[in-house]
Amino acid sequence: MIRGQQSPHVVTATQVRRMRQGSVILDISIDQGGCVETSRPTTYSNPIFTQNGVIHYAVPNIPAMTARTASHALNNVILPFVQLVVESGTTAFKTEAAVRRGIYLFQGQCTQPEIGRLLGWPTVQIEELLG
Repeated sequence: MIRGQQSPHVVTATQVRRMRQGSVILDISIDQGGCVETSRPTTYSNPIFTQNGVIHYAVPNIPAMTARTASHALNNVILPFVQLVVESGTTAFKTEAAVRRGIYLFQGQCTQPEIGRLLGWPTVQIEELLG
Protein backbone atom coordinates (compact mmCIF):
# COMPACT_ATOMS: atom_id res chain seq x y z
CA MET A 1 0.00 0.00 0.00
CA ILE A 2 1.19 3.48 -0.83
CA ARG A 3 -0.46 5.95 1.54
CA GLY A 4 -2.99 8.12 -0.27
CA GLN A 5 -2.72 6.20 -3.53
CA GLN A 6 -4.40 3.24 -5.13
CA SER A 7 -2.59 -0.03 -4.41
CA PRO A 8 -0.40 -1.23 -7.27
CA HIS A 9 -1.36 -4.58 -8.79
CA VAL A 10 1.36 -6.94 -7.61
CA VAL A 11 -0.53 -10.02 -8.87
CA THR A 12 -1.56 -9.83 -12.51
CA ALA A 13 -4.55 -11.48 -14.20
CA THR A 14 -2.08 -13.70 -16.08
CA GLN A 15 -0.61 -14.91 -12.80
CA VAL A 16 -4.10 -15.62 -11.44
CA ARG A 17 -4.92 -17.70 -14.55
CA ARG A 18 -1.79 -19.78 -13.87
CA MET A 19 -2.86 -20.59 -10.30
CA ARG A 20 -4.24 -24.00 -9.42
CA GLN A 21 -8.01 -24.43 -9.46
CA GLY A 22 -9.34 -23.83 -5.94
CA SER A 23 -6.52 -21.51 -4.94
CA VAL A 24 -7.59 -18.69 -2.60
CA ILE A 25 -6.68 -15.01 -2.78
CA LEU A 26 -7.23 -12.73 0.21
CA ASP A 27 -6.88 -9.19 -1.09
CA ILE A 28 -6.69 -7.18 2.10
CA SER A 29 -5.71 -4.01 0.24
CA ILE A 30 -9.07 -3.83 -1.53
CA ASP A 31 -9.86 -0.66 0.47
CA GLN A 32 -7.23 1.06 -1.70
CA GLY A 33 -8.28 -0.63 -4.95
CA GLY A 34 -6.71 -4.04 -4.41
CA CYS A 35 -3.28 -5.47 -5.16
CA VAL A 36 -4.64 -8.29 -7.33
CA GLU A 37 -5.69 -7.29 -10.83
CA THR A 38 -8.72 -9.62 -10.81
CA SER A 39 -10.04 -8.43 -7.42
CA ARG A 40 -13.19 -6.43 -6.92
CA PRO A 41 -14.79 -5.45 -3.61
CA THR A 42 -17.05 -8.05 -2.04
CA THR A 43 -19.34 -7.82 1.00
CA TYR A 44 -19.73 -9.66 4.30
CA SER A 45 -23.01 -11.13 3.04
CA ASN A 46 -21.36 -12.28 -0.22
CA PRO A 47 -17.62 -12.34 0.61
CA ILE A 48 -16.20 -14.44 -2.23
CA PHE A 49 -16.27 -14.83 -5.98
CA THR A 50 -14.48 -17.21 -8.29
CA GLN A 51 -12.60 -16.17 -11.39
CA ASN A 52 -10.56 -18.58 -13.50
CA GLY A 53 -11.16 -21.23 -10.84
CA VAL A 54 -9.50 -19.05 -8.18
CA ILE A 55 -11.50 -18.01 -5.11
CA HIS A 56 -11.21 -14.32 -4.27
CA TYR A 57 -12.00 -12.79 -0.86
CA ALA A 58 -11.91 -9.00 -1.04
CA VAL A 59 -14.09 -7.53 1.71
CA PRO A 60 -13.19 -3.89 2.45
CA ASN A 61 -12.70 -2.79 6.05
CA ILE A 62 -12.03 -6.24 7.50
CA PRO A 63 -11.62 -4.83 11.04
CA ALA A 64 -15.35 -3.98 11.01
CA MET A 65 -16.02 -7.70 11.60
CA THR A 66 -14.54 -7.24 15.07
CA ALA A 67 -15.38 -3.60 15.65
CA ARG A 68 -14.94 -3.67 19.42
CA THR A 69 -11.51 -5.29 19.23
CA ALA A 70 -10.44 -3.01 16.38
CA SER A 71 -11.58 0.04 18.36
CA HIS A 72 -9.58 -1.03 21.40
CA ALA A 73 -6.50 -1.63 19.26
CA LEU A 74 -6.83 1.79 17.61
CA ASN A 75 -7.32 3.47 20.98
CA ASN A 76 -4.19 1.80 22.35
CA VAL A 77 -2.16 3.15 19.44
CA ILE A 78 -3.60 6.68 19.47
CA LEU A 79 -3.86 7.34 23.22
CA PRO A 80 -0.14 7.99 23.84
CA PHE A 81 -0.15 10.65 21.11
CA VAL A 82 -3.29 12.30 22.49
CA GLN A 83 -1.76 12.31 25.99
CA LEU A 84 1.41 13.88 24.62
CA VAL A 85 -0.54 16.68 22.92
CA VAL A 86 -2.69 17.22 26.03
CA GLU A 87 0.42 17.47 28.23
CA SER A 88 2.65 19.46 25.84
CA GLY A 89 0.17 21.37 23.72
CA THR A 90 1.29 22.34 20.24
CA THR A 91 4.92 22.00 21.39
CA ALA A 92 4.45 18.28 20.65
CA PHE A 93 4.09 19.18 16.97
CA LYS A 94 7.59 20.65 16.98
CA THR A 95 9.33 18.06 19.15
CA GLU A 96 7.77 14.76 17.98
CA ALA A 97 8.17 13.63 14.37
CA ALA A 98 5.49 10.94 14.84
CA VAL A 99 2.95 13.59 15.82
CA ARG A 100 3.90 15.79 12.84
CA ARG A 101 3.34 12.86 10.45
CA GLY A 102 -0.24 12.62 11.75
CA ILE A 103 -1.13 16.25 10.93
CA TYR A 104 -3.05 16.50 7.67
CA LEU A 105 -4.41 20.06 8.05
CA PHE A 106 -2.81 22.86 10.03
CA GLN A 107 -3.90 26.49 10.13
CA GLY A 108 -6.26 25.78 7.23
CA GLN A 109 -3.53 24.36 4.98
CA CYS A 110 -3.05 20.79 3.76
CA THR A 111 0.23 19.30 4.96
CA GLN A 112 0.12 15.88 3.27
CA PRO A 113 1.13 15.76 -0.43
CA GLU A 114 -0.88 12.56 -1.04
CA ILE A 115 -4.08 14.13 0.26
CA GLY A 116 -3.41 17.38 -1.59
CA ARG A 117 -2.95 15.49 -4.85
CA LEU A 118 -6.17 13.51 -4.34
CA LEU A 119 -8.19 16.64 -3.54
CA GLY A 120 -6.42 19.04 -5.90
CA TRP A 121 -5.22 21.20 -3.00
CA PRO A 122 -1.86 22.92 -2.66
CA THR A 123 0.25 21.57 0.18
CA VAL A 124 2.72 23.09 2.60
CA GLN A 125 5.24 21.09 4.64
CA ILE A 126 4.24 21.09 8.30
CA GLU A 127 7.76 22.18 9.26
CA GLU A 128 7.28 25.41 7.28
CA LEU A 129 4.05 26.18 9.12
CA LEU A 130 5.59 25.46 12.50
CA GLY A 131 8.53 27.77 11.76
